[in-house]
This record gives sequence, C-alpha cells and structure tokens, in this order.
Amino acid sequence: MDFNTALARLLVDGKLRDAFAADPAGVLANMPFAEGGRKALATLQFADLEVQADILLRKRFDLVKRWMPRTCDEAGWSAFRTSVRNHLPSDELLDSCRFCEFLALSPRLDARERNRVRFVAGTACFSLHWVRRSAVSPAGLQVFFRWRGRWREVIFAFRL
Repeated sequence: MDFNTALARLLVDGKLRDAFAADPAGVLANMPFAEGGRKALATLQFADLEVQADILLRKRFDLVKRWMPRTCDEAGWSAFRTSVRNHLPSDELLDSCRFCEFLALSPRLDARERNRVRFVAGTACFSLHWVRRSAVSPAGLQVFFRWRGRWREVIFAFRL
C-alpha cells in the first residue's frame, strides 16, 4: 500500500482514525506498506486528519442536502457527521438513507423527504403516503411512481 492509499483510508474511515489517535504505531503496523510510506504517515497529526476528514464529510453533506434540504437545515451538520462518520463514502442517496435511519424518531426528520429518499433508493413502481401537516407544509397525499425509467412525485395538499 502506498502513502496516498493509506491516507485515503484514514480520511474516510472514522473508526480507523479513532484507532490511529489512540495508537498510531499499532494502526500503521497492521497496514501493508511500500517502502517509506509508514514513516510519512507516522508524522501525521490526528487533529490534521480530522480537519481533512471533515472537509470530505462536508462535501457529502452538501450532496445529501440536495435530497433533504429541510431535514439538513433542521438536523444540521453535527447530526449528519455523527450518522456517517464511521461509514465509508458511497453515493449521496445511500448517505441520505443512512441519515434518515439515524434521525428515524427525531422530529427534525421531514417525512416528505424521508419518503422521497426511500422511494428513489428502492425498486417499487408506486408508493403512496399520507403526510401530516408540518410548520412549513400542509397535510396531504404524497404519491411516487416510476414510468419509463424515471421517477416522479406528486403531492395533493389539503388545506383545512
């Protein structure tokens, strides 16, 4: 393993960074390195690794925010960071699903956004949901369907 590959593993794996903070020599001893890679990594500081890892997590957060803007505004960065810190990067939809699971019982999770993420990530052709009124949206029916390889969402709002 070369220096760049080992550094990338440390940046994307929160558990590995935690182990590195506790015992850098032990973590490096368990990684197969090409000549000189171990010495270069041994000079890294945990705080610097965390800063760089947070930058990468922020980019993931920005992608998830496209799917879940209300939830991300309500729950915020710290909740997202906690939910995906120990998960390797994947696509934005899987990160969104993980964030929904993390916030499952939280009032900060917008039900409309949760339904959308679940439908798009799944394989169903049709989905229907009753959504309660929130501070920003009226109650209504949220309908999802797939047609010719594309998905659509329709909301029938009821203002009472």
